[in-house]
Amino acid sequence: MEFRSLSVILLLTTIICCGQSEDLPRATLTVEPASAVFSGESVTLKCEIEPINISWTYQWDKQDKWHGWTAVSHSVYYTENMSALTIREDAVLDGDQYRCRGEQSDRPISSQYSNTVFLTVFALPRATLTVEPERPVSTGESVTLKCEIKGYDGWTYQWYKQDKRSELTAVSQSVYYTVNRDTLTIRGDAVIHGDQYQCRGERRDRPTSSQYSDSVTLTVNVFLMVSPSRAQHFITDSLSLSCEGQSDSTGWRVRRYTHSEKVSDCSSGWGSVTGSTCNISSLNTSHTGLYWCESESGESSNPVNITVTRASFSVFSLLSSLMAASPYLLVSIILGVKCYRAQAKPDQLNLMS
Repeated sequence: MEFRSLSVILLLTTIICCGQSEDLPRATLTVEPASAVFSGESVTLKCEIEPINISWTYQWDKQDKWHGWTAVSHSVYYTENMSALTIREDAVLDGDQYRCRGEQSDRPISSQYSNTVFLTVFALPRATLTVEPERPVSTGESVTLKCEIKGYDGWTYQWYKQDKRSELTAVSQSVYYTVNRDTLTIRGDAVIHGDQYQCRGERRDRPTSSQYSDSVTLTVNVFLMVSPSRAQHFITDSLSLSCEGQSDSTGWRVRRYTHSEKVSDCSSGWGSVTGSTCNISSLNTSHTGLYWCESESGESSNPVNITVTRASFSVFSLLSSLMAASPYLLVSIILGVKCYRAQAKPDQLNLMS
């Protein structure tokens, strides 16, 4: 008899407790933005419980991929403002779940838990940067960059540059740069070998920005400059070979191939090195060979064939040397000879008469 009475009491207690739980007000949880959340955006959760005339305090819970439900409170990542909880952008993680409930000192002392909100975070669209021309450019040649972002409209574009001496800095319209919507044209004298460029987009609607594009590195051709520049060189002449075409040709060296030495550097003894210039003070026939510039990373310039011969004092060789050394001097000599002949003719006529 006592056992039956105890069972009845327990059953009635269970029914009453369950009935009270079902009668508790239920919290409703909403999220802003209500649509997709993009990486880098903050999120605000709002907990609402009716009747609204009751002074509720709110409890927030979170569940991620690694942990069960845990309480969330005010911190550097979470800001509580009455019935709202704002999650800082770097704490908004894809797959996290949130819920809320209300508590108070009077009856009912708490509400039921709200619906669960699942956060889905999408990556920002990535900008794509292309360069025209795609090949390495020559000294003084301009370059045009184009920034493209697929999937959304209304973008304005930001341009950034990084050189060997500075961090990433913004680039805007100037005498060196021409901005035309999705393109940036770099003037020839501002095209520097090794400079890197990136772009990204901004707009008013969500997503308000894109990811940065991959970097584009500018490549300016280096060429071998030979001075004096002439078809034929003679023994005992001097010769200067320079790697030019970049604002900073440091790291480039002059190399050559000859039948006797095969491949060798200027610094191996056949010339003297000053920066990226190789000077040969006195040529001889062993200097005949193929010359070029080469970088530390293995890039090569145009090859130049240099032939050294013994000096010939023919009129043709003399005229060729004069033309290479100073075209103005050769023209002056020719004009002088013509004038001398023109003055000599009247004198010869007078003697004959």
